Amino acid sequence: MPLFVRKIVYAVLTIIIALFSIFKLINYSIVKRSPIFNLPAEINSIVLGNSHPEHAFNDSLIDHLLNLSQSGDSYFYTYIKLKKLLEKNANIKTVFIDISEDQFLKDKVNNRVWGKKYLNWKYPIYSPYMDFHENELIFKHNPIDYIAVFLLSIRINGDKVMYKNYFYSKIIGGYRYSDNFKIDSLLEIQKKKSDRSFHPNYQDDDLNKENINYLEKCITLCNANHIKIFFTRSPLYKYIYDDDQIFKRVLNKQFKEIELLDFKQFPLKNNEYRDFEHLNYWGAIRFSNFFNDIIKKGILESDNKQHIIDSVMQRF
Repeated sequence: MPLFVRKIVYAVLTIIIALFSIFKLINYSIVKRSPIFNLPAEINSIVLGNSHPEHAFNDSLIDHLLNLSQSGDSYFYTYIKLKKLLEKNANIKTVFIDISEDQFLKDKVNNRVWGKKYLNWKYPIYSPYMDFHENELIFKHNPIDYIAVFLLSIRINGDKVMYKNYFYSKIIGGYRYSDNFKIDSLLEIQKKKSDRSFHPNYQDDDLNKENINYLEKCITLCNANHIKIFFTRSPLYKYIYDDDQIFKRVLNKQFKEIELLDFKQFPLKNNEYRDFEHLNYWGAIRFSNFFNDIIKKGILESDNKQHIIDSVMQRF
């Protein structure tokens, strides 16, 4: 190998080693000092998921529960978050993970794991807590944007360390207030479409097996820590997801042992929805008060949870 080529190779290797060393030092400082996963002692339950539960569970109305859902969260990021939360908080006894069909589908969730938009947002937050395999997964699917966000993460997290900015709130999720209600206008738009179906004909090949695998890892993690885990499904507008075939197929095939608390058909008025898939502030108040009430009355200890939920929702 010519001398100048060797020099270039050595220079590149030196830069790479230096960057990884800086990355590790910054991440170590953040992991050691950042309190973002430390919860109040009175919290014994958490809700995790994407924008559906983020808008639905107003945790100020639910006793001893914290909503740590966040828009765009795939189960990949939910797992990383859950792992740190259980490590830091022995007071957590119950975990609710919200389930939605879009979390099982490639065309819906791939971008949320390794797409550029979500990488730039979530990777700097979670990179200090990610292991080699999680980094490898992102790199395998999107090496160019991974390299770019790796460098971005060094800059963003380096600033936090330099300025001792470890106390940033709600960065890993929280209840999201919305006072919008768009259902009536959305229905007018939908009426003009010749096909009123909200639900494409998905097949097994459309499943995102990697994201489903991280949901399985969440369950394994809870079981290993003797944490009760339940699936929830947040309220959806009555026309959305009328056909649950993919949703039911995945749950019945891979998650039979986990009980689902299904609130999809929770009765709400049009003006209590933000859009077809999310509640607004008024809808969240009604749903959260309902959820708090059934939890206080011991729904989690009952044998036929969904039957009781359906009966109470009909009366409600």
